[in-house]
Amino acid sequence: MDAVAGRTGDRKTATGEALDAVLGGIMRALTAGDTVPPVGFGSFSTGQRAARTV
Repeated sequence: MDAVAGRTGDRKTATGEALDAVLGGIMRALTAGDTVPPVGFGSFSTGQRAARTV
């Protein structure tokens, strides 16, 4: 968080609140079964997989 606050010139508190809001939005979307495609970063989604066998 310090690195982000330093690059933006914003307060650490405001930076933390912004990051929490973004990550909270991503978590809510994933919980609802949506896909979250941040542009230029890939995409996040959930899915079912078979259990691993060793």
